[in-house]
Amino acid sequence: MSAFVDLEAAAPQDDALSRSLNALAHPSRLALLRQLRTPRTLREIQLRSQGADEAGRSISRQAVREHLDRLIAIGVVLAREAQRDYGETTEYSLNHQSLYAIAEEFRGLARLRPSSEPVAATVERRIGSPEPARAEGPSLVLVKGLDEGRAFPLAAAPGSRRQWTIGRRRGLDISLDFDPFVSTENALVVWDAGRYSVQDLPDSRNGTTLNFQPLAKGEKRELRTSDVIGVGRSLLLFRA
Repeated sequence: MSAFVDLEAAAPQDDALSRSLNALAHPSRLALLRQLRTPRTLREIQLRSQGADEAGRSISRQAVREHLDRLIAIGVVLAREAQRDYGETTEYSLNHQSLYAIAEEFRGLARLRPSSEPVAATVERRIGSPEPARAEGPSLVLVKGLDEGRAFPLAAAPGSRRQWTIGRRRGLDISLDFDPFVSTENALVVWDAGRYSVQDLPDSRNGTTLNFQPLAKGEKRELRTSDVIGVGRSLLLFRA
């Protein structure tokens, strides 16, 4: 029996991913994204052409604006009003949450395993950022997301009661600010009476899972070593 894909059912999702990848498939736009980690106005952006024939030449503001429009259209760049010494203007900044969502959609294509096993050489792994330092004592370790291996300490004194908030907002105890599928405040880890537990917050949009099983709204469960907490598209391993 031959397998087939329902193209009509897949079309809307595939169309959105195709538009995103098409907008990102330009070296100048990728360079622009790196610059916009710090918010900049149009006159503050210095972008040089990436083509082989004219590498190093500064491109016009009009061309930069066109690149910005393409990136704004797919949500990976945000525009907002800002104030500079020369007056009111528009400021552009990177939206890494949208980039993460696109990466997750693209990652899903790897699940399209062919019926016959591919024969290919092992791909050499590029050396990335340094390995994250191991935290001593109880912690949550990010095992799926960005910066896998990062540990969030859960230190608590005997006899005390403490809680740590997991969410997308920066400044939280366990901030997963890269994951747009995580609610601003998604779940709590609680230390009480010598035990750790995880609790879904009632206002979490996509809920919380424990060992890949969803918790009911507001439900609280005790944690044991090697339990896996899921929020959004991220996974955290509990280490006692």
